[in-house]
Amino acid sequence: MTLRFSPHGVERWGVQEITLQSRQTYGNPFADVTVQGRFGSQGKEVTVDGFHDGGHTWRVRFMPDTAGAWSFTTVSADPELNGKSGSFAVVDPGPGNHGPVVVKNQRHFAYTDGAPYFPLGTTLYNWLNRDRDLEIRTLATLSRNPFNKVRFLVFPKWMVFNRVDPPLFPYVQPQPGKFDLDRFDPEFFSHYESRIRDLAALGIEADIILFHPYDKWGFASMDQRHDDAYLRHVVARFAAFRNIWWTLANEFDVFPQQKDWRHLGELIARIDPYGHLRGIHNCCVAFYDNSQSWITHVILQDITPQRRTPAARDDSSIALDARKIGKPVLVDEYGYEGNNGMAWGNLGPREAVEEHWAITMAGAYGSHGETYVNPGNLLWWSVGGELVGEAPARLGFLKRILSEAPYTEMEPAPELIVNGNPLITALAKRGSYYLFHFGQTKEPADWNIGFFGPATPSQPLPKPDGPVRWADSRVPEFHIGEGTFRVDMIDTWNMKTYFLGYTTGPVQRFQPEIAPGVMRFSGGLNVTCPFDRTLESLPAGHPTAPKRLAPWTVSGTLGSSGSGASSLRQRY
Repeated sequence: MTLRFSPHGVERWGVQEITLQSRQTYGNPFADVTVQGRFGSQGKEVTVDGFHDGGHTWRVRFMPDTAGAWSFTTVSADPELNGKSGSFAVVDPGPGNHGPVVVKNQRHFAYTDGAPYFPLGTTLYNWLNRDRDLEIRTLATLSRNPFNKVRFLVFPKWMVFNRVDPPLFPYVQPQPGKFDLDRFDPEFFSHYESRIRDLAALGIEADIILFHPYDKWGFASMDQRHDDAYLRHVVARFAAFRNIWWTLANEFDVFPQQKDWRHLGELIARIDPYGHLRGIHNCCVAFYDNSQSWITHVILQDITPQRRTPAARDDSSIALDARKIGKPVLVDEYGYEGNNGMAWGNLGPREAVEEHWAITMAGAYGSHGETYVNPGNLLWWSVGGELVGEAPARLGFLKRILSEAPYTEMEPAPELIVNGNPLITALAKRGSYYLFHFGQTKEPADWNIGFFGPATPSQPLPKPDGPVRWADSRVPEFHIGEGTFRVDMIDTWNMKTYFLGYTTGPVQRFQPEIAPGVMRFSGGLNVTCPFDRTLESLPAGHPTAPKRLAPWTVSGTLGSSGSGASSLRQRY
């Protein structure tokens, strides 16, 4: 009989692992006997389920949420697993340990200790079901990139660009291709756990997708008894890791036979003692009822960027609607930067970056993926490796811009824009911080009879009488309220920020000099302009005059529209 645990040095939000041995013999040790750990500190008690880990070994994992002295006792029908007790010290968290991510301000996220968390995810569906060397390369790539969340599967995936049997499966095989769904493979899960720890060391959240429909082995069609047992085993093994998120299913709506998703989601919520974040991902047939109480955040796939349309469109409309549910919104799939020939995997880098900005301006969060076809059909989206696209650095720039902003206090504010169009969106903390995003300029389909028909080069039509009718040029108004504001222009593609100067509210009227791009107004009533004169009156070389930043003109009519001023018109 052996009892092992760490008596000291466990961090708050770290993992205390209790290892137990039993000489008893069971027909199926995964099902015939259970073990729990009851942990207590300062009047608080937490009960967690343990799991069989092969041979004669059982483990109980626990994530303490407070520093100080803790004690535990095990409970089991097996006398060699029952009544084992001990105590241990929990110390303050070390650098980079901020606890699990939780919901903040109803529609946003933060770490448990209050540190800010702006999720920027990427997709690596099958990276733990292929090649160990490839996994190491993937971790190295992640260490050099801005992503702080990865979404990936437990069950292997059988789909285009990924028709390969994995080296290990979650269940043992009595014979090749035949799985015993009552017996888990400890080697598979041990490997999986090692990568969860690797991600945590990089500061990356592990968004674990528990079910998916792209399956040839029968895991997607297990009955409810086996689904429940699988979830209990996964939660017992993984929940003590602070960087865990649960995605119940990927593309739940295309399962040939629908599972009882509500039952499964409520089961996770009930058996996870730490309340990790939970959601469910749709495909393109139906939306899930994300108002259900077990769901902590809305997960969306939004395929609208892939639709053909001649008209300008607001790519954030679905995310905006989802915010009405009153939970954080993650658009985990809006298409991927790549060239795999599928509509969902064929976005250009500019398209991907702009779609991500549109989602962000809707007060939601986006998730990246890359589907460039590399030798051997190795796509980042599926198996990892190296990133080759242009979007990641620019999404990192987006994350930096929004992390500098009071994003969790900002709301979409289309009403602040007068005389605008669907390509101009606003995000505001009213009175002090405004972001106005200008999407890539597009012409409407109805103003030019040449380019958009009915005339064609081979069938020209006579030119209409009279002067050429150009599309209307509307100058939008931006209602920012009273106060003094610093103005910056942000080039979202070239990742540059240009300081333009200061201006006053309540209304600004201007056309952007760069699109795609963002105009940022920060300040408000509590800010005093550091210049004693307007920018136009400052002589060249004046110590407080803005530096020359680029060979183009920042024009329009930045200034108070009420007085007709253009005090920020300035050539750089």
